[in-house]
Amino acid sequence: MRKLMLQGCLLIALFFSHPLFASTEYAQKTPDELKQALPNSSGAERVLVLDFLTRHYSRARNVDEGLPLALEGLRLETEYPNPKARASLHITAAQLLTMNKAFEQAAEHFLNALAYYESTNNLTEQAAALSGLGSMYKIAEHFQLSLDYNERAKALYESLDDQNGIMAVTNNIAGTELLVIEKMLGERAYQTSKIALNDEEQEKLEQVLATYQKLVTITEGMEPHYYGVFGFNVGLVQNYLGNSVEAIKVLEKVVAIWQEFNSDEALIRSHTELAKAYFRNNQLDAALAQIEQAQARQTNSLQLQIIALKYALPILLALDRKEEALAAYRQYRYISEQYANESATLRAEASNKLAEIRQKDQLIETLNLQNSLKEVELEKIQLMSDKRLYGLMLLAILVVLLTFLWRTRVQAAKIAEQHNKELRQQALTDQLTSLYNRRAFEMYANHEDSMYQRSRKTYSLAILDIDLFKKINDTYGHNTGDTVLQAVAKCITSSSRDDDIVARWGGEEFVILFHATGKEVAMQILQRIAEHVAAINIDGLDNHPLSFSAGVVESVVDEKWDTRLAVADKLLYKAKEAGRNRILCEK
Repeated sequence: MRKLMLQGCLLIALFFSHPLFASTEYAQKTPDELKQALPNSSGAERVLVLDFLTRHYSRARNVDEGLPLALEGLRLETEYPNPKARASLHITAAQLLTMNKAFEQAAEHFLNALAYYESTNNLTEQAAALSGLGSMYKIAEHFQLSLDYNERAKALYESLDDQNGIMAVTNNIAGTELLVIEKMLGERAYQTSKIALNDEEQEKLEQVLATYQKLVTITEGMEPHYYGVFGFNVGLVQNYLGNSVEAIKVLEKVVAIWQEFNSDEALIRSHTELAKAYFRNNQLDAALAQIEQAQARQTNSLQLQIIALKYALPILLALDRKEEALAAYRQYRYISEQYANESATLRAEASNKLAEIRQKDQLIETLNLQNSLKEVELEKIQLMSDKRLYGLMLLAILVVLLTFLWRTRVQAAKIAEQHNKELRQQALTDQLTSLYNRRAFEMYANHEDSMYQRSRKTYSLAILDIDLFKKINDTYGHNTGDTVLQAVAKCITSSSRDDDIVARWGGEEFVILFHATGKEVAMQILQRIAEHVAAINIDGLDNHPLSFSAGVVESVVDEKWDTRLAVADKLLYKAKEAGRNRILCEK
């Protein structure tokens, strides 16, 4: 639900990252007028037409037509330099690639634009490009990168006293922080009943709530749709905090606003969230009425239909309408399967579209090269008729040769750079498990320890050792032992968080650095890992149970990380002596 509600806001934030229209004749033209001007334009003029036309395509979310033209503009600009247009085209290409889920390519274009704005000391456009990167990384679910870029953008907007920019980036930061919390909540985020929160989750949700309430206050008197967006987020967080009465007050107003705009998808989300608030306040008939209103709205989004059905089930069961609940469950299963198939198809189509665009680029370059060769051939024929032009021919050949040598050198440098990058990666990776190795872990741990000494943000360390691993090797062979190591490594990685650092310490030992996390939360994550490890099933292991013992500590002032890890190692051995298959935490 949260991810869907944010999509519109995220794309708005992306568009906010685009440079403002320049004061040229093209800035005043409509998309249709720019389309008509495109066939008759060439050279530097065509670069400008492509720049302004692709901005319109980006705002219309038209990736199929906009992305090839943006890439053409960037290619043509190398022949007819216009640095300002190049930066603008990079931003447009980044936005369109983000819509196409091509995040690595999008980031490259954003960074190219940012480099230009930094070179020209244009703080406004620097902030906009940083905000665009933050929005893109939020959509890609790289939350820490999103927060870092948005914080940089916010600092620039504050130095410029740009209130609109500050408001947009603040919303982006709050949305990212809420997504991080929802990832911590997991399936609990979709409960219709009240959620049990730990102290850390409660505190973070209250901070996000305060931010959204501030945004609601700032936008009072502005367009009502601002309240529709920020008010929905207030109601959502109030629901997570169990404040159903406050959530109802806000969400009823949000529903009324979206009814005025007749926005189907916004109403489906708002009706569904309001139904959850009514249910928690024991207003079952009102909750069911909201679900029915959500289902009455027209939408092509299978995910929205799934969420409405998922919340309908406990409401129908609470009202003892079992047959309707069973029918809703069957429909929920059917649409869920459709959504899974559709998602796979869309990912494949996006990949194919990007491949087609690259193929078209290569074809255009080939045609341009062929045309250039024909022109050179005609030029040679003309030059042969006049010996006085031999010198120009030699000069042209020299230019072509130097260009070829330069391109060859650049290509060789790129290959060498890629090779060095791969070597650096290999030096930091354990070959068997693909986890970080001891060297990489020490590097990250030193960095985390340095941050802790400055900011006092607590971190935790854990060391794990697979129980009876030597027996597994002796009984089933080293190949099976390697398979066990790989399976446990995969299990630890999938059960931990994106910001956690997981490494193979040696033999059957693994270490985990829990970023900005206390030992209580670290213990919860390790318990989850233990459950998943116990469920591992490996052929040839004859149902041999898998488990591990572990020691957990958290950072302490004036003690380095390696000293803390040694304490965790002692706890690990105590866990072994106490019978294995247990996790001991420093008291």
